[in-house]
Amino acid sequence: MAVSLGPVSDPGAEMTLLEINQELQSQLEQSKQDFRDLKQKFLVSESTAYILANELQKYSKSYRVMVSDVPCFTGA
Repeated sequence: MAVSLGPVSDPGAEMTLLEINQELQSQLEQSKQDFRDLKQKFLVSESTAYILANELQKYSKSYRVMVSDVPCFTGA
């Protein structure tokens, strides 16, 4: 966001330094909140992926055992 500073002593300046500082502080707080939200979503996604990977590994092992228990029939 581009902000016109203009001369600080100009009473008709678009934004005073105090207003600019307040706006930037507000943007910073919003960015921090956005970061916390994204970090939380990432942690949930990471946990979900870990759980799914473990379940897949269990299923894969069970499948291998089931397949190895099935007798192989060859055609005559």
